Amino acid sequence: MKEIIQRGVRRAPIVLVAMSLLGAVLLSSAADRTAWADDVAPHQTPVDEKLAAAKDWYAAARVAWDAGTIRISDLYEASLAWKEAAVEAATTKQGRIKAIRAHLDRMVKLDEQVVSLGIASLGGGEADKEAMCRFWVLEAKIWVAEETARE
Repeated sequence: MKEIIQRGVRRAPIVLVAMSLLGAVLLSSAADRTAWADDVAPHQTPVDEKLAAAKDWYAAARVAWDAGTIRISDLYEASLAWKEAAVEAATTKQGRIKAIRAHLDRMVKLDEQVVSLGIASLGGGEADKEAMCRFWVLEAKIWVAEETARE
């Protein structure tokens, strides 16, 4: 019994950190959705619906990642789907660049979170996850540069 109580006490700070992160993510997700709200036309085309579905997928994946119920690569996949749907929906080069930069921003935020978790020795901050995030950030930077250089 004493061991169970001690284990519960050790986990209390983790629960508080997780709750704080979840609150920040929910606010961040709301900000992400607001930033894209003006990009959707009043009439919904299949492309618009795909973009909305991708945003919803990412928002759900973000909450699940912060709760520790999915792999980090699942969150990346959702962000990538959002990027691809946004690029497809964009009607200008600047719109495509904006879509790719938004993905880059999401990957930078994820990388910062993973590094913070690693510093705090919490789950989700392992070296393999830091390496994946570093790769994904660099990948997105390359995509921004390629789209910017494209005629």
